[in-house]
Amino acid sequence: MAVEVEGTSQVEEFLGILRRRAWWIAIPTIVLGALGVAVGIIVPKKHIASAQVLVRDVTGLVKESSAGAVSRMEGYVAQHIIRSDQRVSQALNKLRWPEYFEKSEEEKREYRVRLGEDLIIDLYAVQNQAGAQIVRTRFSHTDPVRAYDFLSEIVNSWKTEVQGRFESSERTQLETLKRTEDKLHADRAKVSQDLELKRRGNRIRPDVNLQGRDNSSFLASSEFGRLESVIEEIDANVEALEDLDARIALWEVQYAAAPPTRSRAQGATAEGGAAGDIQRLTSEKLALLQGIRENGWTVNSSNYKKAQFAIEAIVKSLDELRGRGDGGVPTSEVEEVNPERVELGRLLEKARNDAAMERADLERNELRREQLTERTDQLYSEHQDISVLEARFKELSEQITEFGTARAIQESQVDKIETDAGNFFEDLELPLVLTRSTTPNPYLIAGIFLLVGLALGLGISVLAELSRSTFRSARDLSRVMVVPVLGTVNRIVTRRERSRLFFARVALATVTLAVVSVVGYVTWTWVYDRDALSEPVLSAIHGMREPFL
Repeated sequence: MAVEVEGTSQVEEFLGILRRRAWWIAIPTIVLGALGVAVGIIVPKKHIASAQVLVRDVTGLVKESSAGAVSRMEGYVAQHIIRSDQRVSQALNKLRWPEYFEKSEEEKREYRVRLGEDLIIDLYAVQNQAGAQIVRTRFSHTDPVRAYDFLSEIVNSWKTEVQGRFESSERTQLETLKRTEDKLHADRAKVSQDLELKRRGNRIRPDVNLQGRDNSSFLASSEFGRLESVIEEIDANVEALEDLDARIALWEVQYAAAPPTRSRAQGATAEGGAAGDIQRLTSEKLALLQGIRENGWTVNSSNYKKAQFAIEAIVKSLDELRGRGDGGVPTSEVEEVNPERVELGRLLEKARNDAAMERADLERNELRREQLTERTDQLYSEHQDISVLEARFKELSEQITEFGTARAIQESQVDKIETDAGNFFEDLELPLVLTRSTTPNPYLIAGIFLLVGLALGLGISVLAELSRSTFRSARDLSRVMVVPVLGTVNRIVTRRERSRLFFARVALATVTLAVVSVVGYVTWTWVYDRDALSEPVLSAIHGMREPFL
């Protein structure tokens, strides 16, 4: 019969859909929930072992680079170094896991890759001024003992390698400094020996430091002093020869001009007459010539010119007197040897002998100068070599001092490395053997599957209800009708339809129960009696577990 229509809200309509489609929601939720429980139990459980290490700078030990201290840099690159394939391979070879050695090389490589994926390295941010870097290492494995062993081996090998590499580097640097210092000592000893030999060979005192010919010490040495004396003697020889040659040339002219004999007036008295004047003037002339020779006046000197002028005046007076006797009366003359010419001849002979001696002395001095010049040139070269050796000796001494200081510092660093103060690492968290698995969480897996089943059931129910092309309520009908809806008639279900619906639900429940029972049985058998499962089922389960290992 007809009833009055009452308006319904959208919430009531949605609840009505849930009531009508309850089986559509319950079955996916139950099935997926059962599968979630099975997966949570069957999926391999992994134990995560973790270790936390503080990589710190050791004061007075580490060396700074452009990016930070050497020790801290090891913390920055730990993520790549610890997870390297070489390190994983070394750890496996030391642990001797049987299943690893049964594999081929390609399978071993894939196995190491999977282990590397389970090895997680985290770097905790620290301040730049902290002088440290925190490195946390985690490794997950189904066997807690293996998780502990592998992580401990990886971390310990990394710390040992870093500490050993730095220690080896420091020791190598120390040995290099020692070898360099020993070589510098040997070089300085060789230079000192060469310097001593050169000084002894050239009779040079250790306090003489000659840098060039213009150096006073250089000129004061015996060879150079003798050379200067010889040069002065040569200059004196040349000057004396020039003066003697000038005198000889003058006296040769005078000697050639003087007559071999002269006339002397007879009867002239020795006093007051012409004969006395001649005798007096001749004596004065001879005295002037003797004074020129004894004083060594040169031709260009003023004294020589005055004496020569006086001699010429005397010669002129003598010529006048020889023509007259006493009182101006001519006298008889007697021929005799000219004493002036004789004196000039004697002076010429002596001057020629002196010139010959001067030339011989000049030749000897020239030879001595050549010998001393050759010797001084050699000595000058030796002095230059000594100066170079002294500079090299000083340079080597400074380098020895510098390397000695560096070696002492390096020795203190090596000694510090061998103590606890030289250890870069501080263990903040040591790996432990875990008794309970940490991942994955079976409750979380079951909850996720249950939620997915519920969402799937709701989605299918709503989609099935909304996809029907019909009026689902009086409200839908009133939206399209012009006239108002006066009432609704409930759905009439026959006995046959009710029976068919009942059997359909029973069948669906039976299938669902069977699926849940099978899943439960397989799960229970996997936990307690795996041998009871067939090979295909075991293969399927292992295939499902493989990605999680």
